[in-house]
Amino acid sequence: MKQKLFSILLITLMLSSLVTAQSTEEVPRQGITPDMKFRYALKTGYEFAEGLVYRIRNRQAEHHLIKAERRLAELRDMPDDLKEDYAEELMEEYEEELTEAENLGYLVSDLARRKMFQEKLELATQHHLDVLEDVLEKVPVQARNGIQNAIQKSEQAREKATERIRKINDAINELEE
Repeated sequence: MKQKLFSILLITLMLSSLVTAQSTEEVPRQGITPDMKFRYALKTGYEFAEGLVYRIRNRQAEHHLIKAERRLAELRDMPDDLKEDYAEELMEEYEEELTEAENLGYLVSDLARRKMFQEKLELATQHHLDVLEDVLEKVPVQARNGIQNAIQKSEQAREKATERIRKINDAINELEE
């Protein structure tokens, strides 16, 4: 029993340090991409298990934002000749994760934490736009539609985050008066 508790504690500490380390980089490099079938299945399974650990909404939102960044980085880091095969699927997953991060981030009840996450979302989507624009230039014509949709989704998420930050600031100012 003690060994199980120790293992759970150790895994939790490792995961929290992993999230902290990854959220400070712009868009980290990914060594494992979808074309590596077995390793990629292990990676996404680990991400799923990692997400089960978080119970606090802002942590869940950050986890989904990191997963969105990973999908984006996987496309960027994948060999050019394989991008066409995986671009659409990765961009759909990117959009789903970004939407989930937005939704969970909006539900955070503490104004300060909500503001912090919205600022993180705003900054992250700006980095995402930079990467997506670079990828757009490099992918085959057939894959560009998915990238353009992801660019549109990132722009919308950034605009929403900016608006939410303004509203949170207004609410904080009202509380201080």
